[in-house]
Amino acid sequence: MTADALVALKTMQVEPVTESDRVQALRPEWRELCTASSWPNVFLTGEWVAAYCAYEAGQARPFVLTLRQSGRLGGVLPLVAVGSPPWKLRFATHPQVAEYADVLAPAGAEATVAQVALEWLAAQRGLWSRLELPRVRETSPLLAALRQGAAQRHWNLVERARPASLCITLPSDWETFVRSSDRLKRIARYMRKCVRELGVHLKVYRRPEEIAQGLETLFDLHQRRWAERPGSSNFLPMRAFMDQTAAPLAEADLIRVFVLHSGGGEALAAWLAYVCGDQVFSFQTGFDPGWQEYKVGTVLLGFVLQRAIEEGYREFDFLGGDAEYKHYWSNQTRGKRDVMLFPPTWQGRCRATQMQWLLRLRQAGRQVVGRRPWSWPRRPRPRAEQTERDTVGAPGSARD
Repeated sequence: MTADALVALKTMQVEPVTESDRVQALRPEWRELCTASSWPNVFLTGEWVAAYCAYEAGQARPFVLTLRQSGRLGGVLPLVAVGSPPWKLRFATHPQVAEYADVLAPAGAEATVAQVALEWLAAQRGLWSRLELPRVRETSPLLAALRQGAAQRHWNLVERARPASLCITLPSDWETFVRSSDRLKRIARYMRKCVRELGVHLKVYRRPEEIAQGLETLFDLHQRRWAERPGSSNFLPMRAFMDQTAAPLAEADLIRVFVLHSGGGEALAAWLAYVCGDQVFSFQTGFDPGWQEYKVGTVLLGFVLQRAIEEGYREFDFLGGDAEYKHYWSNQTRGKRDVMLFPPTWQGRCRATQMQWLLRLRQAGRQVVGRRPWSWPRRPRPRAEQTERDTVGAPGSARD
């Protein structure tokens, strides 16, 4: 532990907030903390965590670690507790939206806050049986603190590499972005063709009173898209979560549903994204397969990026999934790792060893069969779909 962390450990007061109403009451202070952070993301905002805790009431209880110094909120590690003591602790987010677990702290204080929070958890080893942190950034101070604890304090840490997030660094103007590649120039031509022949226009749903309408359109188009595909969507079962959390996120101006309409008012494609700071976090899409010849999914993404650039956003993050079209657009990656921490006890050591062997067996199974051993082979895509996705990168589902 660093000298700064040792001093902070003696002066910082760490308290778990375990009631939903107290999590709601933290939001004004939490918002100030987000503003002071060097890398705010929507999954670390008080609005996101409070909305999720309200949704999970009865299934998981809040366990939000707050760190205060002289009464001022100086850090947060948002968790929920599942089961009965010793609890399973996990990052406070829906399992299908498990991205970027981290601590929230003022710029420059992230490493200290991470170390103090982890030291508190190590001291309270009887309260919890394991801590699950999904898709932690490889550059995160929290991951560095976990590794330091494992090396120096013999903490029981298990890591698993995850596919990197694909991101787009956005320039200050749309024309510069379009001129950066021949592919983008071609997509701009598709956008102009849709405007000319279909009269398309973009509508953005972002206010609390209209966000439900935007989500209704998105789910309808997403369902139509999946009707043309084998398997089932992971997004459609999330309807209750989306309906319950969208309004509070819209009140905080953290959510957008972009819908591409024809000149006659018909919804052709929709895109759900979250925004925080200067970043856009892409989450889910849907489009009407009947308009596939116009590449409406790709055209909508073009309009979404154009609007993001005009509004001053500087990064577009595709989040999870490794869909082929994301590679056509992205110009940077963000490495991520799933992390599981077990208490520094002999029982924790046994559980960590068991988990490591399980992960190794799964990996060996994938290497033998060339895919997940429990997954079914996918039906080959129709030629028309291959042409659109492989040539242009038209999206079907943002987290495919």
